[in-house]
Amino acid sequence: MLGNPPYSGISSNMGEWITSLIEDYKYVDGKHFGEKKHWLQDDYVKFIRFGEYFIDKNKEGILAYICNHSFLENPTFRGMRKHLLNTFDKIYILDLHGNSKKKEIVPNNIKDENVFEIQQGVSINIFCKTGKKRESDLASIFFYDLWGKRDYKYEQLNINNYKDVKYLNIKSKQPYYFFKEKNEDLRSQYENGILITKLFINQSMGITTARDFFVIDFEKEKLKDRLVDFSNSEFNDNYIREKYFGHKTQGKYLKGDTRGWQLAQSRQNIKNINISKILNLIAYRPFDNRYIAYTDLLVDWGRQEIMNNLLKKNFALNLVKIGRDIDAHNYFITNKITDKSIVSSLDNANTFPLYLYPDNDEQTNFDDTPQRKPNLNMEIVKEIEAKLGLGFVAEAGSPRGAGRRVDAASRYKSQSDSLDDRVCIETSRAESGNTQSRSLQAKLDADGGVEGKRNNKTFAPIDLLDYIYAVLHSPAYREKYKEFLKIDFPRVVFTRFFGHCLGSISFKHHRAFISQ
Repeated sequence: MLGNPPYSGISSNMGEWITSLIEDYKYVDGKHFGEKKHWLQDDYVKFIRFGEYFIDKNKEGILAYICNHSFLENPTFRGMRKHLLNTFDKIYILDLHGNSKKKEIVPNNIKDENVFEIQQGVSINIFCKTGKKRESDLASIFFYDLWGKRDYKYEQLNINNYKDVKYLNIKSKQPYYFFKEKNEDLRSQYENGILITKLFINQSMGITTARDFFVIDFEKEKLKDRLVDFSNSEFNDNYIREKYFGHKTQGKYLKGDTRGWQLAQSRQNIKNINISKILNLIAYRPFDNRYIAYTDLLVDWGRQEIMNNLLKKNFALNLVKIGRDIDAHNYFITNKITDKSIVSSLDNANTFPLYLYPDNDEQTNFDDTPQRKPNLNMEIVKEIEAKLGLGFVAEAGSPRGAGRRVDAASRYKSQSDSLDDRVCIETSRAESGNTQSRSLQAKLDADGGVEGKRNNKTFAPIDLLDYIYAVLHSPAYREKYKEFLKIDFPRVVFTRFFGHCLGSISFKHHRAFISQ
């Protein structure tokens, strides 16, 4: 079987038979892969599964496709790769690259072009089954990269036989079974770290409005005027469509409408809302706060179960799981409801709030502030306590934590105990060659760096966030574990330097901006 199957992430081919076969690709070594977001329903994946099914049924055969090359190394395709390794004897892969969506590192900075007029990179894949391989063995993988301009690739493909290619013999290993060469030397050390998604209990992707141009603005009054206009019954729907959604193409839906949102219905519903009460600040891009009409009447995916916690005093860590820019380390702190593109226009970020608030404000503390709890896995927190010999406190200002280290900003600014006034210092003195960070640490040490009597035996959620943020921005950490940071949310090892590391220098600059 050979061909060039279509690539369509939002597939229309949802037949029961092929969909059930795709379920096989969701299991790795007998366990469900647990991914909420994946592209296993893409049509090219279904064509591969279709061909694999009939060749496996026939006990022998060759499947040869040129298709999207994402399945070669994307972590969410690990079940698919393992299934193919079980089915076939030999797999030959010629990666033609040409991916304009993903910023790949091209050898010698040569220009790399796609062999087709598309953005998605492609590969030629030849899957061979002879029936001679033992059932317990995995297929042998032979891999080769072909970079360069389109004409060069055409020439190489034309003059060379697949047997003449100088393939690398790839040893595909657990847990991801990559079809490309990876540096796995530091994996065991890296996996000793705590996975961010295990430490934080609740998280979600950032806000997706589906109509940023309409519901988000730099100026609060402009946004309010637009919504007043939108809800004004003196204007008919067609007028509003042309005025605010005229740039949209009318096809399956009227201008402005989507599968889950209709302009006419939304106009009726919003008449009953106090517009001033739905206008909130949103962390839209790094150090770029804007106003949003935050209501599910106008926003497609508001992620309220997570974002409502950021309508009150809080911080959140924002991370991209798998960035298209392979050198991108996209990590950012916010203290407001947060857009999905906070760190990258190419990738969707997930938001991890530091604290969770009750659904209503009836649960309060003695000072009538809403009662909140750390959004942390307390079993892991206990492990950190035991490992480092420190006690955990839920709030930085609690009696048990009265002697905790404080940041230089509050010491040298106004003696304020506000969490918004934190300064972040390099991950560890041992790793840091930064004169500024050493100077700040020296000042911190010189005056004790404490509130009242010194006590370095406790830590609070904000200290965990400081330390994590520092580690994630450490050049040494990024370089050492760059292969693993490409494939999942990061892991962080808590070391003996934890007590001295209140976060990254970058957090000092956040204080001046994100707290506005």
